[in-house]
Amino acid sequence: ENYASLLRKTNRAAEAAEMEARAKRIRAGQQSKAASSTASAQEARWKALNTQLIALYQQGKYREAIPVAKEALMVAEQAFGPDHSYVATSLNNLAVLYGKQGQYAEAEPLYKRGLAIREKALGPDDLDVATILENMANLYKETGRDDEAKKQLVRAERIRAGQ
Repeated sequence: ENYASLLRKTNRAAEAAEMEARAKRIRAGQQSKAASSTASAQEARWKALNTQLIALYQQGKYREAIPVAKEALMVAEQAFGPDHSYVATSLNNLAVLYGKQGQYAEAEPLYKRGLAIREKALGPDDLDVATILENMANLYKETGRDDEAKKQLVRAERIRAGQ
């Protein structure tokens, strides 16, 4: 038997209620600390994956970097939710890698989703938005869509000029 049950049996209901409330607060605090610890571990994992994929990218090992980028995206989505800035970063990173491989059809929707997340979270005039717009412009240039590329570049330049 726990202490609160013993207090109730001895007609000390107020003390029992206080003891149960205290135990509930302690359990909630422990659960919160555990959740925080898990989130910290997931964030550390995401950062480690990104460090790894950046190193592969810098070495020109784009094909090897793609699975790492996919895993970073998965970790970000599962740990932080679909609209988190880490998801936007992961989408952009993966899109860049696809672009380097000439896989433009795979890259474009990733850029668009990352752009939507950044615009929603940071506003339409943030520097991170400009970076994604520039990356999209490069994709459009590579695929012969010069008008779309110019539109993205003009918008990115406007953002950068305003900063």
